[in-house]
Amino acid sequence: MEPEILVQMDNQGRIVLPRDVRGGGRRYFACQTEKDGTVHLIPVVGVITAKQAYFWTKRWQEGEKKASQALRRGRYKVVSPDRLDEYLDSL
Repeated sequence: MEPEILVQMDNQGRIVLPRDVRGGGRRYFACQTEKDGTVHLIPVVGVITAKQAYFWTKRWQEGEKKASQALRRGRYKVVSPDRLDEYLDSL
């Protein structure tokens, strides 16, 4: 099978994929190598990065659920920007 597009790997092992392959935003791929040297990149969804891990902890998710419930029940306070310092001091 002839390659449709030729890509080059740099000295650090980086390859830039063509735009139509990349899609939008950051994506993760599992890398599978065959005995003949063929490399398959398999898209992976649901990857949680170290920067996002805190958000998925049980404690944080419970807080998110409580906050969403409070919003639905109308349990929140609107504070005007000119009184924000006063409000923060009251907490």
